[in-house]
Amino acid sequence: LESWFGRVNLGWSDRYLLTGNIRRDGSSNFPAGNRWVTTSSGAFAWKLNNEGFLKNALFVNDLKLRLGYGVTNNQGIPGNTFVTMLTTVNNGLSGAAQFQSNLANPYVQWEKTKYSNAGIDGALFNWRISFSFDVYNRKTDGLLLKLPLPLFSGTTTSWSPGAMDAPYVNIGAVSNKGYDFRISTTNIRGKNLTWKTDFTVSHNVNKIISLGNGGDAANLSQTYNGYVFAKTVVGQAIGSFYGYKFDGIFATPEDFKSHALPVNQSGVPYPVTPNGGGIWYGDRKYKDLNGDGVIDTRDQTFLGSPLPKFQFGLNNSFTYKD
Repeated sequence: LESWFGRVNLGWSDRYLLTGNIRRDGSSNFPAGNRWVTTSSGAFAWKLNNEGFLKNALFVNDLKLRLGYGVTNNQGIPGNTFVTMLTTVNNGLSGAAQFQSNLANPYVQWEKTKYSNAGIDGALFNWRISFSFDVYNRKTDGLLLKLPLPLFSGTTTSWSPGAMDAPYVNIGAVSNKGYDFRISTTNIRGKNLTWKTDFTVSHNVNKIISLGNGGDAANLSQTYNGYVFAKTVVGQAIGSFYGYKFDGIFATPEDFKSHALPVNQSGVPYPVTPNGGGIWYGDRKYKDLNGDGVIDTRDQTFLGSPLPKFQFGLNNSFTYKD
């Protein structure tokens, strides 16, 4: 990895601040034609506390508005995925053999994220209270992901003996929007004892915008024992939970008559029996979302995002003498 960058800082009257950055990055994780990329960023800040209309506000120690926009890059894939690699294994003839360990993609390139944000920073009451609030919008294009291919391709997205690694590709786009807030207070500032508190809260909304040529029908699924439990699709968050909606349990004889029953792969409802292989008292009921009277895969739906809606942090620090 090789990088070159330059920065220009401009300031006027300690009120207006302007920063510009440009950088050139090269990575051997990509083929020669896609190895280098150039990006830039800029930011503007306005120090309100140095304006005349706040000169008499002695309780304001610092107050600054910020705007920023830029592009960042990601080269976080293993090396040499753009060429075919071999691996050595023991064979049945008590010797060594080699087989192809990956499916190469000679067109893979940098993942790019466009980032914009606006924020405000402040400090009040002789620096006893300080705060920061940021609103951001990030869009990532050319996501670097392993491409799930049909089983007959002989590839896998997770390591498996005897199988080839699926190719890394630039597929689709994802959006992240949200805000970050922090407030810090100095509760005690004495000769020997200092007590400070920091509180933070973050909120982020993640959404898949595109998954390449597959359009809205494309999805990256995660499975367990053959059952899909998470999907990455356009319009949903990455890795959204997917499955059946819980609707209580079979608790009365009437439940078996009135509630939709699950069916097997042949479309035949499971029998009501206590002997296994069917449904019985205490088994879970699922909602018949399409109203066809049976429970099958067409009744599955998105159940929520694995990403937290909010993240909170609370820290207290105490200092006694040294």
